Amino acid sequence: MKLFKPFTQYKSVLLSLCVLSFFTACKNQAEFNGDILAALSSDTSTTISFKKDRNSPVAFVQNYTIGGNYTVKDLPGKDNEKVDKLNPGFDLIGWKVEGLNGDIENDFNFDENGYVKGFHMGTTSITLYGGGYTAATDTPYKIIYKTQNVTMDGYEYYSEQAMTGTTSIPDAPSYTDAANNLIEIPGFTAQTAAIVEQEIAADGSAIVEVLYNRNTYTLTLHANDGSGASEAEDTQDFYYGVPAQLNPNSFTRAGCSFAGWAATRERAAAGTVDFTDGANYTIGIGSADLYAVWTLPHISVTISLPGADEVGVTYAIDMTDANKITLSAVIPAGHSATEYDFRWFRTNQGPTAVLSTLASFELDTTTWSPGFYQITLIAELQSASGIPAGGGTVQIQVQ
Repeated sequence: MKLFKPFTQYKSVLLSLCVLSFFTACKNQAEFNGDILAALSSDTSTTISFKKDRNSPVAFVQNYTIGGNYTVKDLPGKDNEKVDKLNPGFDLIGWKVEGLNGDIENDFNFDENGYVKGFHMGTTSITLYGGGYTAATDTPYKIIYKTQNVTMDGYEYYSEQAMTGTTSIPDAPSYTDAANNLIEIPGFTAQTAAIVEQEIAADGSAIVEVLYNRNTYTLTLHANDGSGASEAEDTQDFYYGVPAQLNPNSFTRAGCSFAGWAATRERAAAGTVDFTDGANYTIGIGSADLYAVWTLPHISVTISLPGADEVGVTYAIDMTDANKITLSAVIPAGHSATEYDFRWFRTNQGPTAVLSTLASFELDTTTWSPGFYQITLIAELQSASGIPAGGGTVQIQVQ
């Protein structure tokens, strides 16, 4: 490597300029003006100033001992915090010595580990400037994820992710990679076609947004034996998490009035209304169902639901006679009605006033006075006499 012009031409320069050299694969470290260096005290120090490039001001200064032999790690190199601040977003290739009138230069190129080769400190302070830069491959940028708001007219912050990439330069643009770094947000879908990848700014300010729209899910409204067929149903689509009115009920059932909607078929059978006709409904993640709740003009019925693996009760109103109702025991899976003894009675009259010992029987309320009546079922396993196996209650309102 050519370091200087003939020595005689720069004798006065060499007396004031630090003498620098490099280790190479085949040669020992060299030094200039060795007689002067040997005469100096080893604890005398001088400085090296560092600049971004030839025309930039000094960015920082470090002290070095005159005559000292320094290792490859003694000059700021790759990934050094001070060097990173010289030219954010770019990696320094190496240092150059600032020469007298700009005509004396020497290269301090980084080795494979990101450091300059060894050097011998001279007698005077010198200045090094950046000898070139390459785009950094660890420049930060940010992906911000936003979800569609409830009013469906904008987006709101959900979360963000810190990323790194190669600094974008004019002849080799580099972009963010949001499309390949999506996250799962329950109830939402990323709008990948709307992603606008940004060039990765050297100062780490690049931000790319990913917008997520609310999913739509289908609500199925079941006639629940209305409209002449138990399979009759209607559907309505809802945006996830957005309240909207239920469609007006379109089902009918002979002799009955529509009371509203229940969340399950069992709750509908018990006469439990979870949503009235046209009420606001908010769907969760996935499809959902509602079941029509029907009442007769003269009788309304509610039942208690059984626990797991217990005998329960249900009812069926006679569609041809508004005064008649059939009460039935619900047998748990794995059992049959023949395994049980049944006792139906009016709750206020006690279990000895038995109305029926059948698993199912019909009540005729024609002669009953208006008011509330409660019927209780006790079901006992025949193989364990006296130990209740379940039951329940039915409340009947006669109008």
